[in-house]
Amino acid sequence: MFSVRIRGIYSTALAKIFLDEDFVFSDLSPKLINRLRIDKENIVAHSDLTIKNDDEYKDVIVFMGFPEAVDRATEIFRKYFTSSFIEEPKPLYAVYRGVVEKKISQDECLVSTPLGVSGVLRDMLCSPGQELNLTLVGYRNDLETPILRRGISVVGKYMILDDTGRVQFSEHIRDSDVIEELKGFTEIITREKFGVKWRSSSKNADTISILKEYNTLKDIYRRILDQISKSENNRFVYIGEKIGFIQFSTKDLIKLDEIRSYVYPTAPFHHMMKTYTNLRNIVDLLDLLSEKLDKKDFIRSYYKYIVEKIEENITVFMIHRKLFFGEIIFIGPAKVLYMDTDLLDKEGSLRFVLYRHVKSEGLYDGLNIPKRPGDMILTFLETSHRYIFHAYYGQDRDLKGVYINANTEIYPLYDIDHRSGKEMLYLIYNDLCIDGVIGNDFRTIIDEEEFNKHCEKKRIKEEICGKVHSVLNSIILENEKIFSLFKDLLKDRSLEKLDKDLVKNIFYELYKYEKR
Repeated sequence: MFSVRIRGIYSTALAKIFLDEDFVFSDLSPKLINRLRIDKENIVAHSDLTIKNDDEYKDVIVFMGFPEAVDRATEIFRKYFTSSFIEEPKPLYAVYRGVVEKKISQDECLVSTPLGVSGVLRDMLCSPGQELNLTLVGYRNDLETPILRRGISVVGKYMILDDTGRVQFSEHIRDSDVIEELKGFTEIITREKFGVKWRSSSKNADTISILKEYNTLKDIYRRILDQISKSENNRFVYIGEKIGFIQFSTKDLIKLDEIRSYVYPTAPFHHMMKTYTNLRNIVDLLDLLSEKLDKKDFIRSYYKYIVEKIEENITVFMIHRKLFFGEIIFIGPAKVLYMDTDLLDKEGSLRFVLYRHVKSEGLYDGLNIPKRPGDMILTFLETSHRYIFHAYYGQDRDLKGVYINANTEIYPLYDIDHRSGKEMLYLIYNDLCIDGVIGNDFRTIIDEEEFNKHCEKKRIKEEICGKVHSVLNSIILENEKIFSLFKDLLKDRSLEKLDKDLVKNIFYELYKYEKR
């Protein structure tokens, strides 16, 4: 049985999941104990696994801990969140002997690693050709490049022991009495030329447990030192922990709402609002109100409000969310030229045609066609589908090209800037890193290599990979009508007088492959 420590804006929903999967809990807040009615015997002093959302990229969950616990968590995440993006667990606090490859700055070197990629060592004394004992302690935001530290680190439940001689305390240890008590153990450790980082669980540990773990970690350290002197370079002789990442898709943020609602009143779009908007303080009120309303009525009222705001010409932005620690791109502001609510009651779907006015010069991405001030961009999207279509027009209303973005399902989200009072509508989706372009004399899929890489690494579910590629391929290569329909759209017509029958016909052609 594994123990887990959970923090962040998804803590109630995730705690419910891990409780159902027979985990016990460490350092659980009183609020969560009450919500989940957790018995005291399910609360332990240490954690095998820590789960928390990233501070900046709130839709990214970082989970780390002892290898078997992290592997089990990965299985659970794959079971519950079938459309989210999961990075397979990677070694952490992994010890090996490596060779410095080259100096890349005054205090950084590239070093070989057992993972087949170069790691970054920040060390002013590093130089090419050096053989060093190293510990892998993290990864850069690309999730590919290891971050290294000189020396050996050994991981326990209450402390991380190393050979630096330095002393650190977890930021979660704030009680001065606890710190003072741990300083007594610290003196023993540093006297023997070790360094230590006290983990948050140490504040709940008794003296015997701490001393026992210290002696165990010393033995492991000596065994590693012996093994590393005999082993070949670039081979891990010890892996203390693993670390994994999951980025919740827009669809699975909705699933989190459902899971949370089993233990506490939860408004639809709760987690999406917590993640992407300034309405975090209002969400708690909406949760309580949702308890008095039927869920379908709540969603119906929410969409009705969205429609009313659009009719009032609210500013619209598309939130183009790259994978994991990639950019969060705000595309806009845009104006709604056309809105179709016919599918709202049946499918919960809205259709939009958005307009943007080009103000700068450059090139249209993927098309490599000049972008000029005064150009017009019309965007067609249907919120329950994966594809967004951007049609680029010159000042003369001639079609320059069409860009097709593959993504997750799109969700409309209301927000307000509390300082300016400005209202906004966000259309939120996760980019799937594969797109298509259609021009006068070319049709092609772009960024296929990046997409295939994510699929090979199982960051994107295999079923989604196959379907997205197949549908996009059909749109690009089989549909001869798309380009001519977009060409006809603005012929002899103003933006304010779009032919609604033609617009509906375009929507049919755009999404007919996905609906098969």
